[in-house]
Amino acid sequence: MENFEPKKLLILRILEILTEYSDAEHKLRQNDVISLLRIVYGMECERKAVASNVLRKKTSKTA
Repeated sequence: MENFEPKKLLILRILEILTEYSDAEHKLRQNDVISLLRIVYGMECERKAVASNVLRKKTSKTA
């Protein structure tokens, strides 16, 4: 599958997925996020990219 989204949008797309598909009672695994990125946005990424972007978001929120 071809990637139509720039990689700079990855953190935004991850945030959108987490907001729409998860909450305190319905958690998503990294592989779930990767699958949704592929299905919904046509984006490919590695598991490490998901983890680093989520950690980046967490640290910027607490800073």
